[in-house]
Amino acid sequence: MEPIISINFDKHCQSRVADLAKLKAGAKIHLSGVCGTGMSAVLSLLKERGFYCSGSDKAFYPPMGEVVKKLADKIYEGYSEKNISDDVDLVVIGNALSRNNPEVEYVLKSGIAYASMPEVFSALLIGSRDYCAKSVVVAGTHGKTTTSAMIAGAFDKAGLAPGYFIGGVPTNLPGGLRSVSTQIAVDKRIVVLEGDEYDCAFFGKFAKFLCYRPDIEVLTSIEFDHADIYSSLEEIEQQFDLLISQIPDDGFLLACKEDLGVVSLVNRMIEAGKLSQSKLKYYGNVGSFCIKERSSSSNGQKLIIDLEGERIELNLKVSGEHNALNAISALGVAKCLGINPALCLPGLEDFQGVLRRQQLIYSKNQIDVIEDFAHHPTAVRKTLEALKERYPERRLVAVFEPRSNTSRRAFFQNDYAQAFDSSDKAMILNVLEATTYSKDNKQIVGLDLDRLVDDINSRGVSAQLIDTVDQLLSAILDTVRTDDVFVLMSNGDFGGLPSKLVEKLKAIE
Repeated sequence: MEPIISINFDKHCQSRVADLAKLKAGAKIHLSGVCGTGMSAVLSLLKERGFYCSGSDKAFYPPMGEVVKKLADKIYEGYSEKNISDDVDLVVIGNALSRNNPEVEYVLKSGIAYASMPEVFSALLIGSRDYCAKSVVVAGTHGKTTTSAMIAGAFDKAGLAPGYFIGGVPTNLPGGLRSVSTQIAVDKRIVVLEGDEYDCAFFGKFAKFLCYRPDIEVLTSIEFDHADIYSSLEEIEQQFDLLISQIPDDGFLLACKEDLGVVSLVNRMIEAGKLSQSKLKYYGNVGSFCIKERSSSSNGQKLIIDLEGERIELNLKVSGEHNALNAISALGVAKCLGINPALCLPGLEDFQGVLRRQQLIYSKNQIDVIEDFAHHPTAVRKTLEALKERYPERRLVAVFEPRSNTSRRAFFQNDYAQAFDSSDKAMILNVLEATTYSKDNKQIVGLDLDRLVDDINSRGVSAQLIDTVDQLLSAILDTVRTDDVFVLMSNGDFGGLPSKLVEKLKAIE
């Protein structure tokens, strides 16, 4: 495993960002791996800034593939050095690509300028502190997409016209990315960014969020994840340590008091003199910004919140304590920026989520199908807890694909067994390589799916392991009954299961 570099910007990264800032409108830019969520956002930003953009990827599946086709000046299916024209000024390389990719090798051999996704954002979306008064970075193992969408959407509805980057498809905004208007006074400019701890690219082995120079940071949670690039929780914590260390003297860290990993890291940084108490604002059931009361219903939840002595009532359409915490952090950010939190209430109360985060994709004949991105055991558990809270009298069927690099490993064997406790039935797809397998000439112990199903059953939840997506679809249709809520959880396309299931249910209405 290639180690993550424990630095902010190395000299090469600084040089790439500086060169990016000098690019003139009309320059030709090629994006390798353009269909990634972040890369398609880069494409949107570059087109907004007046660049000519081509892009390549192995396939152009919806939804991102359709977005790319509409935005790019030219697209190429498959990777080839022929996709990069002689007059290209810059190639943006997605972090899904590595050495031996033909476009990567051509760029390195030819000496064409190249950069990573977060470096483009650093140069063109955030800019220097003179360009953008405040950079709000939302980071954490869980909740960063939803929370950044909440903050950006609330600020937008309040008339603040923030810039933003959200690594998903928000339902409350026209897209996942927007620049700050230069018509806004410098001291009023705000950029909200989802800060990802995954590495930038094969040539930038440090967390993406280290490119984002936070003035205000929201830290939702810290757990072990991304087992393909991090070997331990300590390596991940080191990256968050570096991010927090970037906060300026007049900035703030909004840290979730309900997350043990966050509290542990914050305490260690304070003890080591790396974080001053004056920068720290806790949010949660206690803290500077805290939930005093919370009640749930089928329509969402009602909150009574205390913001450093200011009482706020908030009605949310999204369910679960984790979403209540996300919302309170948004109000806390407003408070830290000197914005009247009341201005943010309409945007938060209208918020209906992000695509593939508890997204209702079918509802008829008292049968609901919900799609969710959950793959880490904590995310699976919180998703199911939130849905059981919303639908307490209905049968909740969890359908899970352990597809991610972390979920296919044995590290969370016991955690996954407990993650399904709020469901009434669990159906697990038998993913390839979910047993011991080899990666980079190393033997990796995989998640034991037979044992997982046995353990879930032993905890009182009916569970079964199913070999293929087609068999899983048949099993769902065989078991479906009135008042069922199915939640399909995967960080991939689940072999097309969501659309296939909806199509079948519509056919038998």
